[in-house]
Amino acid sequence: MEGQIGELELDLAAGGEIEQELSERDVKLFYVELTGVVRRYIERTTGIHAPEQTTEEFLNEIGARSDFPLVESRRLQQFLQSADLVKFARFKPTQDDAETHLRTAETLVEQTRPLPTPQEGV
Repeated sequence: MEGQIGELELDLAAGGEIEQELSERDVKLFYVELTGVVRRYIERTTGIHAPEQTTEEFLNEIGARSDFPLVESRRLQQFLQSADLVKFARFKPTQDDAETHLRTAETLVEQTRPLPTPQEGV
């Protein structure tokens, strides 16, 4: 369905190799791709031009909307701020951190997925 992202796309963002040791991978690229997938998903489902905004701008816009659940807004804030530490502050996440962030991205998508319309069926 258009505007939705599945586990496959998130797995692709992770390079399909999340179990591979982080020291063997470009960790920063993993986080750039993972946050890009989440931002594009939110853009498609809400109309917010997420990829073109800083994290702060994006979170401010999400926070001003009544159609984005508060709990997911907080989850998104923690996810993006953690990713920014890796992308911009040279933070080195553990393997567990990376796996947790991948699961958080999946949860964000699942919890904010639009309900199907009657025409789409269930």
